Amino acid sequence: MSTEANPTRKARVAKPDQAIHKANIERIEAEINTIRKKQEELMAKINSGKNKNGNNDPKSALLERLKVIKAEQAELKSSRKKVFDQQDQCKADISKLTTEIKTFQAKQKFHKISDIDNQISSYDAQIERGMLKLVDEKRLLNEISALRRSRKVVEAIEAKQNEINAKRAELDQINSQLSGTNAKALSDEYNEIQKKLDELKEQQSGARSILDDLYTQRNELKEKIDSLYEQKRTAITENREKSNEYYLWQQEDRKIRAEQDKIRREAEARDRLLERAKEEREMADIPAFQEEINNCNNLISYLQVNILHVSAEPTKTDGEKKENGINTTSNKIRMPDTNTNVPEGKVLLKKQDREEDYFAGSGSTKNKKKSNKSSAHKASQQKQGLRLPLAVLERFNELKIDPPMNAAQVAETVKVITERRESYLKDQESATNKNRIKAEEKIAKLMAEASIAE
Repeated sequence: MSTEANPTRKARVAKPDQAIHKANIERIEAEINTIRKKQEELMAKINSGKNKNGNNDPKSALLERLKVIKAEQAELKSSRKKVFDQQDQCKADISKLTTEIKTFQAKQKFHKISDIDNQISSYDAQIERGMLKLVDEKRLLNEISALRRSRKVVEAIEAKQNEINAKRAELDQINSQLSGTNAKALSDEYNEIQKKLDELKEQQSGARSILDDLYTQRNELKEKIDSLYEQKRTAITENREKSNEYYLWQQEDRKIRAEQDKIRREAEARDRLLERAKEEREMADIPAFQEEINNCNNLISYLQVNILHVSAEPTKTDGEKKENGINTTSNKIRMPDTNTNVPEGKVLLKKQDREEDYFAGSGSTKNKKKSNKSSAHKASQQKQGLRLPLAVLERFNELKIDPPMNAAQVAETVKVITERRESYLKDQESATNKNRIKAEEKIAKLMAEASIAE
């Protein structure tokens, strides 16, 4: 039998509430749908702004005029190439410097050194007061460093502006040389058209700025949607993990309960086996042939009391009894011993009770004693057949001894029963030991079968 320790059940794992999980998912999806509607409205505005910027007819006409002016200017250049080359070089330098300045200015928050210095002073004053948190102080120090870098950029822009002024002065001198031609008129027209183009560009830039704001809002909405989708994925993952954890606990708990039931059944089977072994040993400890010996004693008692005693004459001597073959000593007939041959806890019945049990329907012994029949009648009675009770006949059958057919055979039958009883008593101890050995072998076999069954 198994003696493994009883497995301990783990703490119960809570089953996730699917109704709460479903409500949470529905809430997230509702927020996603709301943001998607805003996103659609925003995309409609973006598409509308793009369509407005697509109308480039005024710009196209101005660009066409610029081409004509450039062609006329090209003719002038061919006649006064050197002067025009100088003029073009100055314009190119001015344009390049202007572009560089605009590029730098687009990246800068401040366009003047004084503004930067004022801002740095303001930050320094806040730091010196010592009222800021460490995080805010670090942030202002980073801002000051960035402003100082911006100051260098602004200084570079001012330097480039000075270069532009110098180039413009040089260009004025060249233009004075070309005053006798229409070069100046062409140049003025060119500049006017360029100015208009710049204005259109600024207008488009404003529209572009609006579009950029719309794009920024679109990106923010997209980030919110992505965040909500991430929340949804996280909620689904957590619910799945908790569900898996619960079902794993449930399976393990069922397994542990099955093991506990198995251990309990094995313990019960072991107890039954031990109880059976105890019963086998108790049965083996009962003296062998005890029931047969008891049957012998009861039959001897019955025959002696109810038949031999009745057949005997009350006045007969011992010698006469010997002649009739009923001397218990000479025939080795052992009289009933109420102390040794009676099973423990049992009491022999009185003579009257035995007669009522074994010989129902016959006349009582007392009446027989009172009868005044003659000796010849009694002798003839011994030759007549005996009427034995069914219970007595069953005892003879169990012992496999032929019952007496008449009173004359009773003494011989008592002798046979006595010899059988003596043989039982002689073999009782060895047979009892054999029964004990067989019982131990049977117990060992049961134990082995129980071990194999495990």
